[in-house]
Amino acid sequence: MIIHERAAKLFAVPEHFVSLQENYFACKDYYRGEGGKKIGLTGDDLRSTGMISGDMFVHPDVIEPLTKARNVLLQQGMYMVVSDAFRPQALYELVLTKRQALGMSVKLFNPEQAPHATGFAVDINLVDNRNIPVITRNQKRDGEACCKYGYYSGYNQCTMESVYHRIQILLVDIFKSQGFRLGSKDEYWHFELGNLSAEKRY
Repeated sequence: MIIHERAAKLFAVPEHFVSLQENYFACKDYYRGEGGKKIGLTGDDLRSTGMISGDMFVHPDVIEPLTKARNVLLQQGMYMVVSDAFRPQALYELVLTKRQALGMSVKLFNPEQAPHATGFAVDINLVDNRNIPVITRNQKRDGEACCKYGYYSGYNQCTMESVYHRIQILLVDIFKSQGFRLGSKDEYWHFELGNLSAEKRY
């Protein structure tokens, strides 16, 4: 495990946090990509919150269980991509302001508990062996409600919705087996190591 010793000097990141990229995890930062574009988030915006590097960071304790979860997913023919990890409070507040200004929903946003600010939370996407995203919901049709774990339960086994549900179950079960849990919003891709409901942990 490689510790990013320069983190505290260069970024709004606790010094002992580690870079996921430097520890060989596939990453695609949501707020530097699709998520940022949706709300007009710029490089200057990110830098203003202290997010100078393109690296994604977590607390060192996350590396081992995250590695184990990745390995189990590989056995199932799926590849893990981390789309969000450490997110400073300043970035939470900036994203909230931008989403509200655009009239976008903030129901699934959680700046009060700010789990990503602890370094113990990660968001996970899945891709196949051709690096094509594994589709796990139909948000265009079903809206925000389908982001919650269990939304597609009860569908007939021959439907696409049942496929979504099976993939979500697989993902959640694998992460729970490594000590993670779902966050307070029940998003099936958001995992927290341990109980983050009390205080921020560094």
